[in-house]
Amino acid sequence: MLLEVERKFCPIAGALIACNAGSPPFRRFCPRPQRIFRDIYYDQDDVLRQAGIWVRKRDEQWEAKIKVGGDYKHSQFQEVKGISAVSAAISKHLQDLRCRGAMRYQNRSAPFDTYNINPVAEYATIRDSWTVDDKYTIVIDTTDFGHTVGEVELEHDYPDFSQEDKKNVLLKQMDENIASFMRHYAWAFPAGECKGKLTAFFEWKMRKVRAIKRG
Repeated sequence: MLLEVERKFCPIAGALIACNAGSPPFRRFCPRPQRIFRDIYYDQDDVLRQAGIWVRKRDEQWEAKIKVGGDYKHSQFQEVKGISAVSAAISKHLQDLRCRGAMRYQNRSAPFDTYNINPVAEYATIRDSWTVDDKYTIVIDTTDFGHTVGEVELEHDYPDFSQEDKKNVLLKQMDENIASFMRHYAWAFPAGECKGKLTAFFEWKMRKVRAIKRG
């Protein structure tokens, strides 16, 4: 299992980041290949999201991000991948949630036989990303519905999640490291409104529904 801490930012300085053209420049700067992927998010009446669990299928990989701290903009997660690990995460956090019907998308393999979760969002993303100063990842995501958001991410393998105190200390240190990194390179992360992709998707979808009703 993986610990991940991320901070969102408004990517209005994306061109400067891509060229490492700010002052001071990143000490070490390694562009990653551009990625294009499709996410399908699953939930049941918003139960998972309200519990701080985001379940998705990214291309052919099942993933779950479990919120363990932070807030909307500055988030801390445990991340698991694979059918068995994702199913176990749901079972651990929502033991009383039982299956009340079949999942949609019957042509897709469904790993959660005991839970009635359904697709609630689906969109494609173009991701530009860079490894900076050896350990930080900067990503700028652009979705097929027109939303763009940036994130600074820091990850740490930590297999013993039974030691909550040690885990929380590590998460706090990771968050402080990201905050310090973003202050040092403030030119790359100017103040501005930022919104996560899933939140932006639901708002975009609602606008479409309202437009149809008006039309």
